[in-house]
Order: sequence, then C-alpha cells, then structure tokens
Amino acid sequence: MNDKNIVELPDNDVIEKEAALWIMRADDVALTPDMRAELAAWMKRSVRHRHAFERMAAMWGMADLLEDYNRIDPIESPLWFASPMRSVVLTGAIAASLVLFVGAVLFKVGPWTPSIQEETFRTAIGEQRTVPLADGSVMILNTDTKASIEIGRKLRVVKLKKGEAHFDVAKEKNRPFQVYAEQRLVQAVGTAFTVRLRERDVEVTVAEGVVELFTQDMPTSGTAEIKAPSEWRSLTALSANESAVFDEGVASRAKLDKSALKKKLMWRDGFLAFSGEPLADVVAEMSRYTEYEIVISDPELRSLPIAGSYEAGNIKGMFDSLERAFGIKAERNANGGVVLSRGA
Repeated sequence: MNDKNIVELPDNDVIEKEAALWIMRADDVALTPDMRAELAAWMKRSVRHRHAFERMAAMWGMADLLEDYNRIDPIESPLWFASPMRSVVLTGAIAASLVLFVGAVLFKVGPWTPSIQEETFRTAIGEQRTVPLADGSVMILNTDTKASIEIGRKLRVVKLKKGEAHFDVAKEKNRPFQVYAEQRLVQAVGTAFTVRLRERDVEVTVAEGVVELFTQDMPTSGTAEIKAPSEWRSLTALSANESAVFDEGVASRAKLDKSALKKKLMWRDGFLAFSGEPLADVVAEMSRYTEYEIVISDPELRSLPIAGSYEAGNIKGMFDSLERAFGIKAERNANGGVVLSRGA
C-alpha cells in the first residue's frame, strides 16, 4: 500500500483537548484578529473540530461566543450538525465524562490553567503563619490577623479584615493581585509588600516592585464592595523601599534605607526591632503580641527612646531587657496587667 494514499484521522482526545484550550483562551483574554483567524482555521479542519468546540462552549456556558463568531465568519455545516448552540444537550454519561475531561485539562495544561482558591485564614494573638497561595504567591500573616482569599482565572483578591500581612506575589500582568483593607485597595502585579490595617488608616510597605494605592468614599453602611480599580480613586504608586500611610488620601510617605526596611519587616522572622522610638510606641507594638494590658505609670517614661530587638510575643524577655538596659521595672497590677515604672 502506498503511504501517500493514507489519510491520518485526527485523534479525538487531541481534538477535545484543543477545543477545551480554545474555550479557556477565549474566556481568559479577548481574541486578537490573528487568534480569531487561527481559531477559524482550526474549526474548519473537520466537522469533529467544530463539534468539539460547540460541545465545550455549551458546557462552559459560552454559547454567545460561537454565535458571535458565526456572524463574523460563518462556517458551513451538515444539516444534522446545524442546530443552534443553545439547543445542544448532553446526555448524563457524556456530560459526566466531559466534566472529568475538562477538569483534567483545567489542572494540567498551559498558561490558562485556573488556580481556584477560596479560603479564610486567621492567626491568634502572638501567632504568625505562612500560607502558600494557589497562584504561587506566598502570604505571611502577623499576629491577630484575618484574611480571606479568592483566586480564580481572572482575579486574585485578598480581603484583609484585621491585622497585618506580607505578600510575595507571583508575577502575572493580566491577573493583578489586589488587597482590600476596608475602603482601601492596594494593587500589584508581581512584587513583595506588607499591608497593615490600623485603627483609622492603612499602612503599606514595599520591599520589591511597585504597588498602586486606591481609595473610595466611605459607604453610608456596610463595608466596601469589591469593584474594579477603575471605579476607585488612585492616590499614588509606591516603589521598592517606600512606605506610606493612607486613608482618603496619603497621610505620610517615606523612603526607607535598607536598614530601616529590614527592621520594619523583621516581624516575619519573629522579631521586632527599634532604633530610638519612644517607649510608648514600643509598648504599643509589643502589645499586639500579648493579651496583657501594659501601662506606663510615669508620663516621662513614655518618651524615653528605646533601641534594640526583641522576640515578638516574648513579653517577659522584653521586660527583662528594659530593666537591664533602661532601669524600667515591670510589675503585675490587681487587674492582671503589667505596670512599667522607673526602677529604684
């Protein structure tokens, strides 16, 4: 037999996989003219190509895609195959097998693979936690923090509801990474930054890359809705080694040297570092890691500059260091809290 007379028929599994890839591609990005021409050529290769595309589109809920495409570049089909997309019905067995097939495709193929994750994470007072995210990013939660994650094919959203978190973001320019903190939004593509939800505002520190800060007017009731950044008001962009505090506007902004940035992010390694901050600020920061109420009895002590590094949550160790280095005495009061005063 002459090999020239042999016509190889396309493998059905290959066609099904290619059809699923085209559906995911069209669902993820707007098809360019070149991509549409490539899709038209692919569907015209055989009736089975067209059929596979229709079935995948029907199962994916994208009937309008083929209808729109047909208005631009109609493809002739046999009468038995010319029924509208909306009338395509899959039997139970076929539908089930297609669900399993597309599920396999979704989690095994190419750049359009959707990583789905919807979870809420919490840390207790004094606890820290590292969370790998489905898109390849990493989130580190600081003490007493709550954050909800939603990662899909077209979005990566974190709702920081309480506390502080650091994000090492996997770069995907077509799927921005968005952190919502009350009525404030921090958006990045691929970078590393920390967001802290404070009592009245939000603090952002950028270790790598660039992030953009957005705000919106306070609603009359409830919390902010998740809207596209275009519906928010852009305030500014922060680059690496910058920190800012913002609310309806940017309250403060600072450029950090390497030492200052390292000190600000030491909490990720379980330590807090200070270089001349007043004792009142040091106590406020350490109080985040304990349920003890810490009171400074002497007003003059509040402004005493403190330098040194302390293990986050090791309150006793901090008190011992303050006594040795600064002569500050720590005593329990009747309410179970701790009172700081000058030593004898």
